[in-house]
Order: sequence, then C-alpha cells, then structure tokens
Amino acid sequence: MAQIARPGTPVRPLSIWILLVAPLVTLLVSNADVFLLGAKNGTLRDELRMVLFTTVPLTFLACGLTMWILLRLRREIDRRAASEEDLRLALLARGEALLNLGRSLDREQRLRRELDHRVRNNLSSLLGLFGLYENSRVEPGAMLDALRAKVAVLCDVYRLIAATPEQGVELRELLSTILEGTLSTARAKSLVLDGPPVRLPPREANAIAMIAQELVTNSAKHGALSLDGGDISVTWAVEESECSARLVLRWLERPVRDARTDGVRHEGIGLRLIEGFASTDLRGGVTFLHDEGRWLVVLTANLLATKSPAIESALVQEACS
Repeated sequence: MAQIARPGTPVRPLSIWILLVAPLVTLLVSNADVFLLGAKNGTLRDELRMVLFTTVPLTFLACGLTMWILLRLRREIDRRAASEEDLRLALLARGEALLNLGRSLDREQRLRRELDHRVRNNLSSLLGLFGLYENSRVEPGAMLDALRAKVAVLCDVYRLIAATPEQGVELRELLSTILEGTLSTARAKSLVLDGPPVRLPPREANAIAMIAQELVTNSAKHGALSLDGGDISVTWAVEESECSARLVLRWLERPVRDARTDGVRHEGIGLRLIEGFASTDLRGGVTFLHDEGRWLVVLTANLLATKSPAIESALVQEACS
C-alpha cells in the first residue's frame, strides 16, 4: 500500500517545477495580446506600454498568491491524509483490543465453569469417601488419618492444576509430588518413575493421585516399603488414537511378604477405592497380582484430549462421542 505523506513532508521536485512554471505561463497567456500590440508601431504604443507595466506586476502578485494558496492546500491535504491514517490505525487497534478482550472474557468464563465443575466433583468425591469409610469397619482414628491424607492429595492436585490450568498436569510431576509427599526423604529414594510425557486433565489427575496415595500408603504398611531394601518401580506407556489415549501404568513392588502371611487385604477399603476410581474417573480398570515376592498393579485409563487444554476436554469429548 502506498505510503501517505506526513505533515512536513518535502514537496516533490515535480510539484516545485509546476509551481514555478505556472506563474510564467499565466503571465504570458494573460498578456500575450499586450505584447503583440506593443511590438507594433502606432499611436497606441505608449498607452499599451503603460497597460503592460500595470498588468505584469498584478499578474505576478496573483500568481504568487495562487502559489501560496496551493502550498497551503497541499500541506492541509497531507495533514488530513495523515490524520485519516492515524484514525484508521487507531480503529484497527481498537478492534484488535476488543477482540482480545472478548477472547479473554470467554476464556475466563470457561475457566470459571471448569473450576465450578471441579469443585462440585471433588466435594462429591469427598462425600463418597466419607460414606465409604463410615460404612466400613475402620477405626475412627485410622479413618480420620485416611481422610486427612485424601484431602492433602486434593490440595496437591489443585496446586499443580493452578500452575498450568490450560495444559493439564504432567503425570511424572504428579506422581513425584504425591509419593514424595507421603514418604520420608530416605524412603522416597526407593521410587523409580519411568515413562513418556503425559498431560492429564484435572479429573484424571485427581483419580491417579488418589490411587497413587492409596498404593504408597498400603506399601508403607504392608508392602515393599515396610521391608528393608524394598523398592517401587512405576512405569507407564501411552497408546494414542484420534480422540483418546490409553494409558497403561504398572506399579511394581519387591520384595514383599508371602501372600498368605502379609497384611495386604485384597478386599479392603483401599483396593475398593482404587477399583472405583479406575472404573469411573479413568474409564478403565485395574488388576492386582501378588506372587513370587512381588506386588504388581496394572492400571489402565482412557484419557480424553490429552493433547488439548484441560478446559476444552468436555468439548473434545463431545466431538469424539
């Protein structure tokens, strides 16, 4: 697009020549008859000479005035063009600002809806945990400790979600936070985490955090972490498709006591919680294997929109259903 002249822009050379030549042309055209008649011999020569001396200065004055008006007009045209360009740019910037404001408001509204959805789901989960522990035979002191640990896990998950609200929670960071927060520093060194980068939406991150906290608590009481030299290896792999990704997580403890003498309760409330989270929140399943001095848990989860922002998971789920 051609550049519009700004105030103070030098007049082009062609314009200068036009302004200089125009008075001369005007002078010659307006006084041509006087020059022609004055060149002839006759009684009118003196009178024509007086007319010539009078009209030439007046013509130069009129041409000078015309040139000054033209220069002022050119400057005003340049100023108007510059003002119009500034106005156009200001309107364009205003339109972009309004568009960005609309996007920000829409994003804020989606985040508020997502936050409201997360809070209601977590409160429902807490109510379900209260009911489950209330109907169990767990002692009140142990029940309070378990519920306190679950609430602490929810706090940790919310802190991770708040750090990257649109990107989800990194699985490795989530497991490290939950496991290291539950164990002592010495015991945390017995953990081995290995797997590709995986971003979890809030609901799935909350479920896996609950499962990991239950498994590590069970291990500290009855499993490998209750024995000297015991360790835990957590590995995972992802099978991706167009609209979903299948996560397979393997939790391996060794060594552990024999299944007939250890304290692991295969029908206890903790394993029931794990199965519930795996089937509902993760839309998958879980299997337990206890033999040859090892305790293996294989967890499968169907993750929706792992590559999309967490706040858009519902939209992607609807598109893929």
